Parts: sequence; structure tokens; C-alpha cells
Amino acid sequence: MAAIDTAATTTSHDLSPVDCPPPRADRAAEVVRNPDTAPAGKLGVIVERLSVSDGATVADLIAATGWQAHTIRAAISRLRRRGLAIALGADAEGRKAYRLASSEG
Repeated sequence: MAAIDTAATTTSHDLSPVDCPPPRADRAAEVVRNPDTAPAGKLGVIVERLSVSDGATVADLIAATGWQAHTIRAAISRLRRRGLAIALGADAEGRKAYRLASSEG
């Protein structure tokens, strides 16, 4: 077998630490968590629907956005990561509904 020259095996895709994106945990700390700032677009529609007293079911949010159920649940998860307090409870008819949780203790 021939010996491998490690000095000659460096490639152009070797990146210095400055060129690499930060680890995921570091990026998560940079996320601005301001629940007072409502998102725009379809996420804004979801926040509007969640802010009513009865909240909104997944079916309501599907009708409002045109998204699939798993996308609605992922969007709710992302809104929680942004700092919105979202609770799951039963609406007046006994259906599971998401709503913005009150900030009162």
C-alpha cells in the first residue's frame, strides 16, 4: 500500500470556523421572542383565530389557511417557540380548540 500524503488531501470545501453557520442551539438563542408582534400572512390569520375567546379548532384553521392538519400543528408549534402562550382546551361544543392563553397568573 502507498502512504497517503495528508497535506495533499485538503480540499477546497474545508471551511474555517468563521465560514460555518453556528450550531442550532446558538441560532435558537438569537430568535426574537416578542409575543406582542403579530406575524403577517397566514400565521397572522392563525393568531387572529386563536385570539377569540372560543379559540379555533384545527378544522377551523384548515378552512382559514388552506393548509393540511400537520402544517397547522407545526405552525402552532413555531408560534409557541416565538413566545406565544397557546393552550389546547375544549370549545363550547366540546371540540378541542387552540387559543391564546391569558398572560394573567
